[in-house]
Amino acid sequence: MTTQADYRWDVAISLLSQDEAYAAELKAELERHVRGRVFLYSRAQEQISQDGQLVEYFIRVFRHEARFAIILHRERWGTSRYTAVEQDALRTRYLAEGAHRILVISLDGTYPTTWYPEDLFRPSAEEFSQAQIAAIVIARLEQAGAAIGPENPVSKAVRLRQERARKEHLASRLAAHGAQVLEQEATALFEQLRELASQISEPGDVMTFEARDRRCCLNYRGCSIVWQWHRQYQNSLDGAELAMSILNARTSLTGRRIGEPRILLQARFDVAHPDEKLWGWSLYRVEPKRPMPGFLSTSELAHWELNELVESAASGEA
Repeated sequence: MTTQADYRWDVAISLLSQDEAYAAELKAELERHVRGRVFLYSRAQEQISQDGQLVEYFIRVFRHEARFAIILHRERWGTSRYTAVEQDALRTRYLAEGAHRILVISLDGTYPTTWYPEDLFRPSAEEFSQAQIAAIVIARLEQAGAAIGPENPVSKAVRLRQERARKEHLASRLAAHGAQVLEQEATALFEQLRELASQISEPGDVMTFEARDRRCCLNYRGCSIVWQWHRQYQNSLDGAELAMSILNARTSLTGRRIGEPRILLQARFDVAHPDEKLWGWSLYRVEPKRPMPGFLSTSELAHWELNELVESAASGEA
């Protein structure tokens, strides 16, 4: 059984990616009162990068390492790749410990139907504000032995000093090596897109890939993605970025397009270095605006973008 000293997180939040904005606001509300850390996948890239085994990492967090778990539930929760893993971990935890360490918050009026008892208190986002939900979680955490209230000023000063030194160190590495890493990671991204396109393609349903210089494009059914990376200076990130667009028309790097294209999605990324061992991409602009992870590894970016292309093609937007 997990002891009080074994908890790595006070709270872990399970959610679908579309609810990240709500989760981030709830996390911020909890962190005003809870001294321990609150796990939210998109805000924990540093810890995840040190582990490397993503599925096993989620299992540990939700089954053992979090003192308390929150489920932001809507109809598709538990069916996506990672929420399915989290649901299995939480169901195992429920069977072993009961429901007092798990709180389900409904975002659309639905709840888990096969394992979470109907007679338990299950607040909805429509009926309760985030401040009220946070108060419920804080009360449960206090009962579970978590430290609630202001942080000791001495320990806070030490923590902030260490965090500042770490950020300064990472910023200096980004300034020194970021321009070269941008080229390396962009090249790796294009190669992953090429490989994924070959796996998706089937006779009669082909995804094509084309790359030239600092650009690549993929065509699938009536939609396309165009990627381009820019580096204005050899040894500086000034003016450097990775840009992509999804169009509702087929296109090529020669500029030839079939039909009049409409831009379905545009995004711009900076190369980022959130951890000593991790390089990837930081989103700084997306149109139309939507909740998105603030950081993506190169592999995650490739998968995210092809998911967008496949969904756009299937939705009939083309």
